[in-house]
Amino acid sequence: MEEEMDFPKVIEFQTHNLCNANCIICPYREIHDIKGFMHADLFERILTEVGDRKILLIPYLNNEPFLDPSYCEKLKMIQERCSNCKIEVSTNLSHLDEKT
Repeated sequence: MEEEMDFPKVIEFQTHNLCNANCIICPYREIHDIKGFMHADLFERILTEVGDRKILLIPYLNNEPFLDPSYCEKLKMIQERCSNCKIEVSTNLSHLDEKT
């Protein structure tokens, strides 16, 4: 029981650090010189550690999440492996179409 109390109620992470916007409220343009993607092993580890806990997962940060070509698959993995989690996503919609 004590372990559950120590686990975060909210986890925010990003699967990459790319963005195609220039929002004045975002520090992105000042902090991102190196562009890259999260290793699959780290993503898997996050999902494993979260497991079936009831927490909020926010899989984006200072980026446009849908610039990750596998983002929809990652969202599906979160839903399947962390089914008790709520998921929050914010996007500028620039990479979404009717199918997505």
